[in-house]
Amino acid sequence: MSFKRFLSALIFALLFLQKSFAQYYYGMQMDFGKNRIQYQDFNWTYFDYDRYKVYLYQGGKEIAQYVSASVDKQLPILEKRLDFQMNDKVQILVYNNQNDFKQSNLGLSAEEETNVGGVTHIVGDKINVYFNGSHVDLDRQIRAGLADLMISKRMFGGSAREMVRNSTLLVLPDWFKQGLIRYLSEGWHTLSDNQLLDAIKNDRFSKFNRLTGKEAYMAGHALWYYIAETYGEAVIPNILYMTKVSRSPDNALLFVVGTSLNNLIFEMTEVFNKRYINYNDSLRTFPASPNVLSKQKKTRHYYSFKVSPDGQKVVYSTNELGQFKVWLHTLGEEEHKRILKFNP
Repeated sequence: MSFKRFLSALIFALLFLQKSFAQYYYGMQMDFGKNRIQYQDFNWTYFDYDRYKVYLYQGGKEIAQYVSASVDKQLPILEKRLDFQMNDKVQILVYNNQNDFKQSNLGLSAEEETNVGGVTHIVGDKINVYFNGSHVDLDRQIRAGLADLMISKRMFGGSAREMVRNSTLLVLPDWFKQGLIRYLSEGWHTLSDNQLLDAIKNDRFSKFNRLTGKEAYMAGHALWYYIAETYGEAVIPNILYMTKVSRSPDNALLFVVGTSLNNLIFEMTEVFNKRYINYNDSLRTFPASPNVLSKQKKTRHYYSFKVSPDGQKVVYSTNELGQFKVWLHTLGEEEHKRILKFNP
């Protein structure tokens, strides 16, 4: 090999290594046609702890120290809530502000809105957070990132390669994971109430599994909150496990809480309707007249009693062992005619 060919090969190899190192070092994962110009180079250093590493760059020491203390507090709490032990060391990249985060190109996707505000930012096994002036929001980002990482590892495996491979075998609706992350990181608050009230008023839950984006996150947030309030938060790890085993959230819900997804959504909207819209008691309870329901089955739950304008007929719905039915009854007669049935 001539010296000139050797020199050309050496230069090519060095350029290739430099490019590979830069992509790993900055964690860039950019989609074609969406790259931002990176105006600032980040020279990362890190704080190394037993269970996590916190990466920082110039001017970020104070923020990184806060993040370290927050991770130390939040990690065991989330492990207990999800009944899952993190064996791998957690890695968190801390940006001094949102503008620096935007310039980083980390996790840049086709949907610009998903990269800022209210969602998690994870590339591989690295959680990315930024400081926007609010320590409360920084704590939320940390909880959301940790929850995202734990759920992914629990559902899809430990390594990044396993998670990618197994995610093709277990396809979850958008509400499932992102809704749970929001519930675990935000709890429930006034903004959640307002968003849910608007969704119920506009009947946005009719195609629950097909919801995407912000609507899916909000709907999932509400459903996980309802599950935790109704059955206890301890059922959540069991639902995750059975979803992984059966590869179906609906089957997991049937096994763990004894009801289907559709029925759970129906029950949730009924509960929140009563809370927010102040339904008249007659919509949920039957009048004292013995002529309406002389015999009520103990295994059947009765809902949404409504009287026709002429006062001659009533419509009501029932839920019996996960089977939802709507009935029509003419007052003074014995027959109760079934007019709708779901989830046979």
